[in-house]
Amino acid sequence: MLELNITNWLLAFLPLFLLLVTMVGFKWSAPKAGILAWVVAGFCGWLFFGADGFLGLWKRAKLKSFCIAGHLVSRLSVQSH
Repeated sequence: MLELNITNWLLAFLPLFLLLVTMVGFKWSAPKAGILAWVVAGFCGWLFFGADGFLGLWKRAKLKSFCIAGHLVSRLSVQSH
């Protein structure tokens, strides 16, 4: 069982913080900042939280399906107006 302590909270928050800092502070584009945050999240998950490769692949597949669904919904809403 994972302990709830300040170190784990900070490690879990690190990708979000990095995303915000790179987009707002360094004026990076969202895809560029997102890739860096995604890599840091995967590395932290693997190194500190015990995530394995299968978990990473599953999350990536799930994220891709959400992106495709979101894209289709946005395309349909634009076409209906």
